[in-house]
Formats: sequence, C-alpha cells, structure tokens
Amino acid sequence: MSSTQFDPRVTEIINVKDIHDSPSRKTPGPAPPPQKGYIPFGRESELDTSYTVSPNSTQLNAVLWYTFGRRGFFHSKPALKSDWKRRASFIDPVTVDWRIPLPTMHTSMRLLHGYRPQTMDDRWFIYADGPVVSSEGCLDAKVHIHRSWTGYKVAELAVKLSHPESPEWTGEVTGLTYEGGLALAVDGDEKGTDAPEDLAKFLVVCACSHVLDVGLDPPEEVQDPKGWQGLEEEIFKPWNGGSMYRASAMSAETEEDWRRLGSDPSIIRLS
Repeated sequence: MSSTQFDPRVTEIINVKDIHDSPSRKTPGPAPPPQKGYIPFGRESELDTSYTVSPNSTQLNAVLWYTFGRRGFFHSKPALKSDWKRRASFIDPVTVDWRIPLPTMHTSMRLLHGYRPQTMDDRWFIYADGPVVSSEGCLDAKVHIHRSWTGYKVAELAVKLSHPESPEWTGEVTGLTYEGGLALAVDGDEKGTDAPEDLAKFLVVCACSHVLDVGLDPPEEVQDPKGWQGLEEEIFKPWNGGSMYRASAMSAETEEDWRRLGSDPSIIRLS
C-alpha cells in the first residue's frame, strides 16, 4: 500500500496513486487458490477452485475490483470480530431507519456468517454480533462492515429475525448506522462528492453482493456514487486517449489484477 495518510474523519479515501504503488509480490501469476475450507459461492460442492473473472467491460470491472476486491469465498466457520484488526467504533455515527426484507433463512445466515479477508485482494472484513433473543422473542443481530486495509468501519446493519421455533420465517434489516465522514474521494480530493448516507448504502449493497453473495433489495433505488465516474476516469487516465503511462515497470500486483480482468498488461505502454 502507498503512504497515503488517512484522515481519521474520512472512513475511506480512494487514492488512484495506490493502483501504481501497491506492493509487488515476489512471483506474479494467477490468483492464489482459496485456503483450505474456502469454497467459491455457487460451487459449494467443490473445495479446490481458484477465482477468475471474465468481465463484459474491462474498464468497469477494474473499478469494481479496485473498490471491492475479489469475490468472497464461503468458509465453514463464521467470521469473528477478533479475526482482524479494525477500528471498533465510528467517529461520527449516524443512524437511520433502513428496512430491507431478508426473504430466506439462507440469505440471513449468509449475512450473519460474514467474511474474513485472506489476501491483499480482499478489501472487506464483515462479522456479526448475535443473534440474541430480544424481549419480543425475536432474534436481534448487528452486522459490522469494515474496510480490511485500513480497518475503518463503514457501516453497521441492525437485523431482526424470527425465532427458530416460530412457525413462519421472517427476517429484515431494520436500520443502518454509518460513518458521518464517509467519502469516496478521487486523487487527493478528500471532500468527496456524495452524501455519506447515499455512499454508505451503495457500499453496503455492493459489498454484501460481491463478498457475501447476499443480494439486498432496498425499497429505494441505490444510485451509483457521483464520484464513481471520476474514479473510473482517474484510474484509466494514463492509458486513455492515446496518453502514455510513464513508469519504469508495472508492479507485479497490478499486472496480476489486470490479467484476472481478462486483459493483456502489454496494452499499457511503458516508457
């Protein structure tokens, strides 16, 4: 990672310089296979499968990869808060009502199972507290969503589930707590261009889908951040429009990511 200094009041600063300054690995090549016990989503019957990407849009997927990392792998043991170094609490917490149905027990268990990162390609750490039986006889839980590189807490979901002995299953996300200083900043612009609540909802929905394979369906449409297009433009500015990316060498990690996205790194001309 680069020497980017993170403002403690800004949960996530995305600096395009990181894509060139990320630490190189000793041996570039394909993505490492998941550790023993990790199984790619949708292929739970298999145990030894590596992750690959076949994108329709290399440019869009590069931005997705840069922000959300590789897709998650299911592990037999749920993630625990002690599994990863993190910031335990928000600096400027804001709580809002946010109701999203969890239609099946399977979906709810995926959400509560969480995810522990394994490599630098994993951008998120997600774990749950609970569930515990409430005074109403339901099950209450909190899902904590952190960025893995910085440990910053992006969001916390309040979840309410029906008791296992209840004759009818019900599950729902009932609330969202997010960091009031959350920003998607591009190339040193630490102010960002999106309302923290809008950005938090976008990151939660995308991270749950990308990392946990949980599709959240909020009642309102969750818009792409205004800074998303700017991030895409900044990442690809060096080699768009005939411009030349000037560097002595591409880092091994960047080359690995590029190959996983289905592109030949040689398209980037080095001087």
